Parts: sequence; structure tokens; C-alpha cells
Amino acid sequence: MSTRIMAVIWPLQMPQVAKSVYISLADNANDHGTCWPSIATICERVCASERAVQNAILWLEKHGALTRQMSTGRSTKYTLTPAQYAPPQEMHPRTTCTPPPHHVHPTPAGDAPHPRTTCTLTVIEPSKNRKGTVNNTASLNNSDLLAGIDEKIAHDFVTLRKAKKAPITETAIAGIKREAQKAGYSLQQALQTCCERGWIGFKAEWVTGKPVEDAKTRNLEAKRMLGFLDEQKEVIDV
Repeated sequence: MSTRIMAVIWPLQMPQVAKSVYISLADNANDHGTCWPSIATICERVCASERAVQNAILWLEKHGALTRQMSTGRSTKYTLTPAQYAPPQEMHPRTTCTPPPHHVHPTPAGDAPHPRTTCTLTVIEPSKNRKGTVNNTASLNNSDLLAGIDEKIAHDFVTLRKAKKAPITETAIAGIKREAQKAGYSLQQALQTCCERGWIGFKAEWVTGKPVEDAKTRNLEAKRMLGFLDEQKEVIDV
């Protein structure tokens, strides 16, 4: 999340759905205003239909609030440009905000409630797992973990994991990527195979038909063989 861009966006005047979508994009963006969330992810976060989200993005693009870069087989790249946002005349705050009545007098400073007695401080503690350690991956969302994956494949994989009640975590994606490399697959090919076969995970041996040895296993086998040859040599010398 870019707090710098978020601070610029909050005061902007725009329709409610467009503002919600814009805030959601800013929450995913880096300090350059760039992000790659899927439409399904945005719909889930702002509680709006796909058509409403698409219309909101078109509205934001029309008024200079963002630019889109679409490419085949990849997620759409959004670049937020709040400094170039030009609100329509009917959305200008001077025409939409009702000025306060002149007969209302401000509260004297002595009678005003002290902020410490009227405001409740809410402290949000970081989430912890069963062992009591802080869960550092709680702030990561699906769009971050599946960046660069085809939108449809990413959406289908998220739906599959959700149906199996298996959350998508950084560790899970790293494990799938590692097994995909053993089988000569890209991460996207591995996720597509999972969607086609109903797998929530991926193992290289599931697609190659035989166990795949890693470098550590091969080194252990080589050491055992050398030890066996040394023993045979000692027997022959005796």
C-alpha cells in the first residue's frame, strides 16, 4: 500500500463506487502508483458487481485519475495519477457541499470537549498463529501472490482453494513454484494444471509419473556410494 498516494486520494470528490475502487487500487499500489489486481479481487473488496467496477474504472480513466495497460495473457496494469484527476463540474466540492448556517455560533474553546475524553483509541495488534509468533504474511493478498498470472487462471485457482478451505499463502505459492521448476513447468502452467485436475497443490511427480530427486538427495546418494567403494577397497587390501 502506498500511503503517499492514499493521502492524495482521500480528499478527492468523485462518485461513491469510483472512490471505493480508487481506494482499493491505491491499497494495492506501490509508491509509483502501479498495481495489477484482478477485477474479481476488486469486486470482492468493494462489494460491487463486475459491471459496476468496470464502469467505475472507465469513469476514473476518463477523468484522468488512472491509466490502464492491457496485455494478452497477463493481468491489467493500472497506474494511478491522482495529480491529473479532473473532476466534472457537478462533482466540485464548492457546488456539492452545503455551507453551514450563519446563525450557528461556534462552541467556545472553554466549553469544547477535550479530544482525550471523547475519542477512543483503537489499537490493532498484528495477527498471531498458534505458536504465538506474528504472522508476517497477513498483509499479503491474492493479487500480490499471483502477480503476473493470467487473470482467469488466478481467479479459478483462488476459487478452488477457497472451496477446499485452503488459504493462499506465500509459503504455499513458493512450494508450488519449487515443484513446478522440478517438472519443467512455469508457475502459471502449474496453476493451470491444478485448476484442470482439481488440485489445491502441485507435486512434480504427479505430472512426470516418477519421484523427482533434488540436488540434496543426489549428493547423499553419491556420498553413500563413495563410502561403499571405500569399504570394498579396504576388504580387497586386507
